[in-house]
Amino acid sequence: MRDSNERRLRATVRLSAQGDAERDFDDRFWESLGPEARLEALWDLVLEADEWRGNPGGQPRLRRLLLRVERA
Repeated sequence: MRDSNERRLRATVRLSAQGDAERDFDDRFWESLGPEARLEALWDLVLEADEWRGNPGGQPRLRRLLLRVERA
């Protein structure tokens, strides 16, 4: 995880109306980062969402579901 000060050093900003042009800009931006940076950004969002759910500082876990199938 990166330091929050490091994130503030670089920003890419573009003002546009919503639509295809905005989507193209987003696609080009994320493609320019490379896979490692995209995964790191995704993981930061996972941790942030986990905090919003009331699990601060914990390691997110996979959901465990149990299913029992019986023949009638």
